[in-house]
Amino acid sequence: PFNFLFAWLLSQVFDTHNVLDDYAGGLACLLEARGGPGDDSCRGAWRAALVFAVPGALYTLSEFQVLQQASATVYFLLAALQLPLQDALFA
Repeated sequence: PFNFLFAWLLSQVFDTHNVLDDYAGGLACLLEARGGPGDDSCRGAWRAALVFAVPGALYTLSEFQVLQQASATVYFLLAALQLPLQDALFA
């Protein structure tokens, strides 16, 4: 929800509506509001959403568990250690 809120705020401040169009386009792909049988632009939209949703949910659960069982310092160290790994994976 904060990503959407921040994107909306940026679109209001800098008058860039393409940020919100990206969210609307992705939602339209998921709901199949656009694109017919011959349109390949939305093919696999649900698969892509689920591929990112499962690790995201696991990350959120583990984040909560670290804060409950350890401390904010441990959480900060784990977050700092994962940044090089994320950079390597997404490069």
